[in-house]
Amino acid sequence: MTDGVTKSHHPSRQRLDISIGKLPASLAKKLKSDVVAGDGDKASTDRTLIVGTLKMLSRALAVGTGPRGLDPDSVFMHQLKAEGRAEHRFPGGGGTYRGYQSLSTVLGMSDGHPPFSPQFMRTIGRDMIDFDRTRPGLKPQPIVPGRPYEPPTSTDPLPDLGGLLHLGWLLTPATYAPAQQGNGLDRPTDYLNGLMKAAAFSKEASQALLKDNLGYLLHDRREKWARTDHGTTLGLAMKAAMSDRDKESMSLFAEARKVLGKDIRANVKADGGKLKVMNLGQLEQLSGLRYSLGLIMGSHLEDIDTSFAGKNSAAQDYDALLAYVALDNEAFWALANNQIARTRMGLDAQYSSGRGAEEMLAQRMGMLGHLFALRQEMLGAVGEQYKNQSDAKGDLVKELVGTGIGYLPIPYANLFGKGVKEIYEEGVNYGYGKAGDWLTQQAQRILEDKKLKNQPLPSFENDQAAGDELVYQMLRSTLVSHITRFPEVDPKELKEQSFMKKPPEQWGDPEKDDFTTYCRDKNIPMDTSVDKAKLSMDNAHRDAVNHFADPKE
Repeated sequence: MTDGVTKSHHPSRQRLDISIGKLPASLAKKLKSDVVAGDGDKASTDRTLIVGTLKMLSRALAVGTGPRGLDPDSVFMHQLKAEGRAEHRFPGGGGTYRGYQSLSTVLGMSDGHPPFSPQFMRTIGRDMIDFDRTRPGLKPQPIVPGRPYEPPTSTDPLPDLGGLLHLGWLLTPATYAPAQQGNGLDRPTDYLNGLMKAAAFSKEASQALLKDNLGYLLHDRREKWARTDHGTTLGLAMKAAMSDRDKESMSLFAEARKVLGKDIRANVKADGGKLKVMNLGQLEQLSGLRYSLGLIMGSHLEDIDTSFAGKNSAAQDYDALLAYVALDNEAFWALANNQIARTRMGLDAQYSSGRGAEEMLAQRMGMLGHLFALRQEMLGAVGEQYKNQSDAKGDLVKELVGTGIGYLPIPYANLFGKGVKEIYEEGVNYGYGKAGDWLTQQAQRILEDKKLKNQPLPSFENDQAAGDELVYQMLRSTLVSHITRFPEVDPKELKEQSFMKKPPEQWGDPEKDDFTTYCRDKNIPMDTSVDKAKLSMDNAHRDAVNHFADPKE
């Protein structure tokens, strides 16, 4: 990368090595000169060319360090690590930079075509994190096995070249620039942002990077993330690493759950049956993580559901994560729809096979009860100031149910190419995510349509009433679809019933009452299903709040 170091044995990699160190720094300094000169047009033109060049360099690095023939112990990789940690001078003078600050700027330009390899992340990526953990000037503490790590005291992250030269996020693709942080060219940057973004294009690469590093990244480094994107890019890497059901994904999610759960519960406490946020500033340090965390949790609903039902030790952590995620509108909406889809799929599978569904419905509505309760409690705990600045609307649960989402039949054939019986066993692992995405799209379409036509949504007194209505919606829709499976139902007599003249979402009170009466007469367990589900949701609210109580209480 610079003169005076051992050369790589591979000529092309030697040239790449030099380019990664000198070229980004030279280009960044050129852009800085344009900005200082006040030539906006030239700066804009040069920025486009510079970003394009850095993207090509990023792609070349990904190819050159790809899995084919790459030896993590090669001279090239050792040289890249050494030069990454070393201090270099900008061409023509004007200060110094670390090699990893230059490399981070290149990594941040990755578009995932191709993604960086697990070997690269295991060798270079992890060393970048280790350097951040112990970099000079921060009085690092030694890492002693079995002893908690004592983080450096500085909260300023090492910037990439853009931050170092006071270019703000001009060297960052606009999609990843956190608009809420700072003003103009003085916005801080973090050299780990580019690393996390590059890793996020590959599950295996993200897993290689994050393994055994989550304690540092999620706990020790919270204040540093808060200086830039509040953990948004970290969340992208976590989502790639933790959203599947393989052993490594499950292990990493379990580790993240424990770290985050402990920190969230330290800042959110039960107080008189309500939740209280102790320090909102600390709670929000990783606010950029919420959306990705919600998507990760959506991939592990089976485990979350089982944990709540069994009241095991992980349930506290899951409620802490739900409380954190529930403050993000999009994450809440997606997670709720995934669980609604999972519940609906379970009802369809049970009833289509002629089996009852009371216990299954109660358990799955209990999980929704935790989510709905924590949404309500957290919005109350953070106060009006937070709701105004984050647009976290308190009526989102009522809006969701008001769309009639529980009535929507899942189009199994269109989504999966199979019927519910064939896909259910697969669906418990992945199908509800796909069905949840479909439900989200339908709910948004219904909302937009009603707004366009100036049609009001049904009103509910509170979230509990909305949750009760959701139970009724799903039961009416699924029972009508599978009602001939029940032995006492006469198909000819059924056709004459008032509720069969129109779909359930169009029923008024007369049809709803007639259907309830018909179910009682034919021993269809609608009443018991509703009662168990509502009780489960009521208990979920109490249990969720209690998980934030001091152990001594």
